[in-house]
Amino acid sequence: MMKVRFFRSSLFLGFAACMIVLFSARYWMPELGLAEPLFHLPLFLQGVFWRAGAISLLEVVSTLLMTFSAVILIFFLSAFSETLRITLRSLMTVMGIVPIITLTGVMGLIFNDFWNVSLLASSTLIVRCVSPVLNIAPHIPPLLLKSAKAMRLTPSQRFWRLHIPIAYPAMARSIALEMPHFWIRFLGAEWLLSLLDPSREHGLGGYIFLCFKRHDPIGFCEGLCAIMLFIVAVQALCIRPFFKRIKRYDVSSSPLMKDVKAEGYERLSGTIWQKGGITVLFLFLSCVCFSFGEHRLPIVLLSGAKGLVLWGGSLGLALFFWSVIGGMTIKETSSFRFKARYTAYLSSILPVFLFFPFLRDMAAEVLLLAVTIQGAYGASVFYRDEDQLRNSLIEVAHRLRLAHHHIWQRVKLPLLAPSLARGTLLASYPLWDLLLLAGMMMASSGGVAGSDLGKLLLSDLKSGHYGDQLGILCLVTAFSYGLTYLLLFPLCSHIHRKFRMHP
Repeated sequence: MMKVRFFRSSLFLGFAACMIVLFSARYWMPELGLAEPLFHLPLFLQGVFWRAGAISLLEVVSTLLMTFSAVILIFFLSAFSETLRITLRSLMTVMGIVPIITLTGVMGLIFNDFWNVSLLASSTLIVRCVSPVLNIAPHIPPLLLKSAKAMRLTPSQRFWRLHIPIAYPAMARSIALEMPHFWIRFLGAEWLLSLLDPSREHGLGGYIFLCFKRHDPIGFCEGLCAIMLFIVAVQALCIRPFFKRIKRYDVSSSPLMKDVKAEGYERLSGTIWQKGGITVLFLFLSCVCFSFGEHRLPIVLLSGAKGLVLWGGSLGLALFFWSVIGGMTIKETSSFRFKARYTAYLSSILPVFLFFPFLRDMAAEVLLLAVTIQGAYGASVFYRDEDQLRNSLIEVAHRLRLAHHHIWQRVKLPLLAPSLARGTLLASYPLWDLLLLAGMMMASSGGVAGSDLGKLLLSDLKSGHYGDQLGILCLVTAFSYGLTYLLLFPLCSHIHRKFRMHP
């Protein structure tokens, strides 16, 4: 335990020191004669950077408070009605898939830029907080339910004293895995609002955009370092305390769980007819919206096809990378796996998507998309600690003198398959938001590559064509929902049934 704390503390202190050194580069580099253009400080002295940081700080605080208030309100309402919980469960299933960045223009009609960013950033975070509690009912041990009824607890009391505590570990992990998507939406919304109206100040994401447009690399690095400090502060002050209480509420290893049936992906995915019907419904709504807009449907569908290619290419590249890394490190110790999992998670929350404006071709775009989502694979591959049975299988394969490629094909890859499937599912959630942001960022910088759907959305935001914006929202939601529940969930379910070794 002391080694774990020392590793975390040293990693945090080293990271903070690097950020401070980079943040102060505008001051000490000119003194050393390393950068002649850095002698001018007008942008810094005008306080634009500090105002942007203050706006982002207020937006982060308001987003977290809004999320907390919404979650408490939903829990309060859910405690009184089982029917409401079932309805909310279905609603959250859809809301967790919607690429919320497409609503930037529509929400701008109702809210100002400050609340627009806060609402966009908090939407999916609310879903990730609420969904584990709404889905926990089949996982509650029957003996606890009988005890609660014997103590004459009301349904509302059972919800607060059984459902929420037992769902707490899953909720904490879900929030941690959602944070990369949270920062994509938060910084992406600031960047997009600054692009639509450069005269206003829109936080650090907008400051990054202004520095890019002014060709100010030092200001860009300052904003990036400040964003990293924000991310580390939120992780340390808000996310990490959740994990300190996981062991207190974790009942997965309790003898009471022996009567609980293991549940895979089938219940979450539902019937194929239900999910197919919802997908077709969103496609129909997109056609209706485009019929009142300016875009022609064939052009939009071709743009969507290119988005599907980018979606598959980025997931495939990240999957190949972590298949190799996972196979090479499959026999490492639990200490190594912990450090690797922690490093992979940190890499997933890095705002590398802010470099999309610098790209000019499709290959570079696919590579940066894969780099952005690869942390989900790493956290999933190193999720389990060292497993003795797994090591024994690999040892038997070596004793049988199997060829190296046969060991990979028949032992290592099947052992990694459940983790890679879970990583693919986690990485797919923020991918459509990333595709749209990549297209808009690359289009704003004059790049010829990029997602065509992002370019269409950017033109609609600038021209105020809200029908086309809703059409793109419905179309991308149909793609995201269909690929997730008609392809990835059944695939993950099949892989877990066939290859999973843990109960």
